[in-house]
Amino acid sequence: MSLISTCQNHPNALTIDNCTRCKAALCGMCVSFVGDKVFCESCVKTHEAKKIVSSQNKGNHPSNNIFLDNPYEEEYEIRKKRNSNGKSLIWLVIVICSIAVYAQLYFYTHPTETPIDQQQLATNQRLVSIIQCLNVFHKVGQILTIGEMPDSQLKCEDPSGPLVITTDGDTISISHANPSIYGVSQISVSNDNPFPILLD
Repeated sequence: MSLISTCQNHPNALTIDNCTRCKAALCGMCVSFVGDKVFCESCVKTHEAKKIVSSQNKGNHPSNNIFLDNPYEEEYEIRKKRNSNGKSLIWLVIVICSIAVYAQLYFYTHPTETPIDQQQLATNQRLVSIIQCLNVFHKVGQILTIGEMPDSQLKCEDPSGPLVITTDGDTISISHANPSIYGVSQISVSNDNPFPILLD
């Protein structure tokens, strides 16, 4: 026959185990499990106090550094890196804009001086004067097509004198007096064709 014991703190409750240290009978409400050992309430406090004292003697002090296990440290580092990247980008834009402004100012104050090609300049002036003369002859041709004679003041700007008027039946032709100054042999227009004819 086995002996059924009751808890020392709760006489109506049955014992489930005994305290490892003081061997007191404990029910389910009084028992405290620490690892594989069973303790009563007073013995568990003593056991925990001994554990703390032994850890302090071994030099296992709890860390006083609040940043060691900081859960926000990683987020702080990410934000810090993101802010530094943004600042770097801003400085890069400022440097590029400054270089562009200084380059524009330099090229504005120091224009590249290309030598003027006199032959090209003369060719361009000759082309402009030929085009102006052809415009005058086109106006003369338009006046001839409506059956009128052009004004004697209507002529090219060169010093060649008045325009030469020739008639052949009903055809009236007006030509330039000295077309060789333009490098051509003939510039003419008629009442049959109001567009200037230019012959080499």
